Amino acid sequence: LQRPKQGWLGWMERGGFLMWAIAALAALAFLLCLERALALIRYYLRARMAERRGLQCTVRQDDAFLRAVSIVQRGEGTAEELESQAAEAMLQLQPVMRRGVSLLAVIAAVAPLVGLLGTVTGMIGTFAVITEHGTGDPRLLSGGISEALLTTQFGLMVAIPALLMQTTLYRTGDNILRRVENLALAALHYRM
Repeated sequence: LQRPKQGWLGWMERGGFLMWAIAALAALAFLLCLERALALIRYYLRARMAERRGLQCTVRQDDAFLRAVSIVQRGEGTAEELESQAAEAMLQLQPVMRRGVSLLAVIAAVAPLVGLLGTVTGMIGTFAVITEHGTGDPRLLSGGISEALLTTQFGLMVAIPALLMQTTLYRTGDNILRRVENLALAALHYRM
């Protein structure tokens, strides 16, 4: 008998082909988390800079991120009209803050299901070995059981951090939206 490979590659091979599907989900989750974290850091720093500059500094009209503040600073009309236009700008900013975050929730739901599918296929393989060779040699049974346990483990290893990051990114985006909304409200009060 050949000795099984050691390390990550051996672990992936012992888990079967579904391990590669879970690995693809892990890579997608990692890239998505990295992109969203960098984007949210950039937005957070822009909001902090706008807060530090204060309301006397005029926001550019083409600034999509601080559009609500720009509308209040440049707008004409009653306070209610300006507030309504700023609220609409805030609603348009929400999808920008939350882009891709719901995909992390999908990954967190799908990864354990793929792991469960690996569990089922591993157990089917184990039962096929039992049918063909009986239960006399435990080494023959270990391959299917190993596949079953490794895919479940890996699916959960991907799902738990993805779910935690999804929640963190969602709340961070909401925090940034609140900062921009507070800036717009302060600009409205300053203008009135």
